[in-house]
Amino acid sequence: PYIAVYEALSIRNWDDGEDDLGSLNLNLVVLDESKEVMDKTSFDWTYKVQYRVLVLGSANVDEPSDSGYVYGQYMTELVPGEDDEPEEVSSDVVVPQYKGTPLEQIPFVFCNAMDLVPEPDKPPLLALANRCISIYQGEADYRQALFMQSQDTLVVRGGITNSDAIDDKAPVRVGAGARIDVSPDGDAKYIGTNSQGLPEQRKALEADHKDAQNRSGHLTSAE
Repeated sequence: PYIAVYEALSIRNWDDGEDDLGSLNLNLVVLDESKEVMDKTSFDWTYKVQYRVLVLGSANVDEPSDSGYVYGQYMTELVPGEDDEPEEVSSDVVVPQYKGTPLEQIPFVFCNAMDLVPEPDKPPLLALANRCISIYQGEADYRQALFMQSQDTLVVRGGITNSDAIDDKAPVRVGAGARIDVSPDGDAKYIGTNSQGLPEQRKALEADHKDAQNRSGHLTSAE
C-alpha cells in the first residue's frame, strides 16, 4: 500500500450522500489524472485526458460501509472519435484487495484546512475579501459623487441671443474668455447636486477601512 496525494482541483466529483438509514458514507470519488504523454516513436508530447473513478458498489446507490459492497476503481479516457468529437472509453473495473480481502469502503480521505470532511471549507480571509469588494464599490460611488458635485450644470433662462436672434442650437462656451448673452428678461446660472451625502459616504468608507484592518489578522475566520 502507498499514499497518493491529489490536489483539491483534481478532485472533480464525489458523493458522500446518505443511505436509507441516514448514514453518511463516501460512495464515489472522481479524480483528474490528465497529463502530458510522450509518444515513444515520434517523441511528441500530447495531453491525455483521463480520470480515475473510485466507487463503492453502485454509483447510483448510497451504500453504508458495512453493506457488503466492495470498493472498485476504473479509468476513463477521452479519445478522438468520429468527426473529431471526443469519445469516452472506460477500462474494466479493478477491485483492489488487501491480503486477499476486498475493501468495503473507499480508501480516500479529504484533508481540509480544519477537518477531514468532503465539504470544502470557506477560503481563509473570505470576510476580508468581501470587505475589500465593498470598499471598492464604495470608493467608486464616492468618486462619482465628487465628480458630479464639481461639475455643475449651466442653466439659461430666456434663451441665448446671437446677433439679435435667439439660437438655442449654437454651441455655448463657458469659462475664462467666454461670454453668454441672454435676453433682457433672461438669466444664466449654474446648479449642482446636493452634497449632503458626501460626508456620510466618507464616514462609511472610513468604517469599512477600519473593519478591513481588523479582519486582516483573522486568518481562519470566514465571518
